[in-house]
Order: sequence, then C-alpha cells, then structure tokens
Amino acid sequence: MNSARTALLCNELQQTCRQRLAHDLQELEEASNAMGYGAVKYADLKNQRLTNYKFSFDDMLNLKGNTAVYLLYAHARISGIVRKAGKDVAGAPAASHRREISNTNRSVTFEPN
Repeated sequence: MNSARTALLCNELQQTCRQRLAHDLQELEEASNAMGYGAVKYADLKNQRLTNYKFSFDDMLNLKGNTAVYLLYAHARISGIVRKAGKDVAGAPAASHRREISNTNRSVTFEPN
C-alpha cells in the first residue's frame, strides 16, 4: 500500500513539475522577447537620428548604464521593494518643488563610469 501511495505521489509531483516548468519556460520566453525588443527599440531611440549609429547587441543588453535592460531591472527591483514593504505608492505625492524636479532630472541623466 505504501508503494502505491509513493508511486502516486511521485507521479503527481512529476506532472506538477512538468506543468510549472512549461509555464516558467513560456513566461521566460515571453519576457526575453519583450526585453530584447525593448532593448533594441530603446537603443535606437536614445540616439539622435543624425549621429553615427553603432548597432551592438552587447551595448544594448548591458546591465549597467543607459539601457532598457537596466531600466527594466531597476523597475523590477523597486517594485519588489514596494511589494515587500506592503505600501501603496499610487497615492504618493509627485515631485512638485522645482529642486525635486531638478534633482530627479539630474539622476535620470546620470551615467556611471
């Protein structure tokens, strides 16, 4: 009887793992497609159209600097922090003071060495 229970449990676990893996792989593929598309589009739009353009996947997919992948990563990190904090930031006041807006603009255009 124990062998039958163990076999049934193993079978159920295998099916559950297969379903989750298939779902995770599909989600990973969808996310990678969106990130790849976003990386190329962001890299294309961040440059002025009259300047020389160097197409480089390495530059577009860099996790540091002014890239779509970095912005998506930063957004995911911030969203995770907010979610774990349990705070509702939808009602948070926006920057209204001139100095706040200036500092925000400076931090957005900051490029690390």
